[in-house]
Amino acid sequence: MWKPRCLLWKMDLPDPPATKRCSNCNHDVSINTFELHEAYCHRNVKLCPRCSATVQAQSFEEHLSGL
Repeated sequence: MWKPRCLLWKMDLPDPPATKRCSNCNHDVSINTFELHEAYCHRNVKLCPRCSATVQAQSFEEHLSGL
């Protein structure tokens, strides 16, 4: 009796993009855009010491007062 075979496991799937962890926001970022992300992130994002949330620098004081 003929049985269909699943060939899905034989497909070559692309590897996930290589990532690096941002030292400012702790997000995994693609290596392709890492330098651009980190430069932007250090200027515009702060990590809250109380709740560990990533917060835009311009609203950081507001965030802290709301906790």
